[in-house]
Amino acid sequence: MRLVIDTNIIISSLISNSVRRSILLNSGYEFISPEYTYKEIINHIDLIEKKSKIRVSTRCSEFCEAIRGS
Repeated sequence: MRLVIDTNIIISSLISNSVRRSILLNSGYEFISPEYTYKEIINHIDLIEKKSKIRVSTRCSEFCEAIRGS
């Protein structure tokens, strides 16, 4: 199944340890997002890591591959 996902949802899901993060990383869905989404994640990676208390950069390639459905 393909799902269109907004950049704000992606970033907030990375920040919060929630079901949304689990769905994004482990669901098997194909996510489609705007081309600038990857750039936005990279631009905010320090903030995401600080708020989430996880090293997003270590999982960023895995995550960005998951959202690069288009």
